Amino acid sequence: MSIDFDTLQIPKEPFFTKNHEWLTIEENLITLGITSYVTEKIGEVLYVDLPEEGQKISIQNAFAEIESARHVIDLVG
Repeated sequence: MSIDFDTLQIPKEPFFTKNHEWLTIEENLITLGITSYVTEKIGEVLYVDLPEEGQKISIQNAFAEIESARHVIDLVG
């Protein structure tokens, strides 16, 4: 599935997923984060594996990984 960002209507407030991720989009910059609920559950973050700049991601596929002492979490598009 391909998304046409030129015609996509994005709200100014963060968009939250059911997996406790959030994102904001400003022009061609996407800022992604996790909620405080997840942060409390996973503890200290040790490593974050993100896609390369310009890499395309697919909806419903893992595109990044957060590793803590307790958990490894996949971020899904």
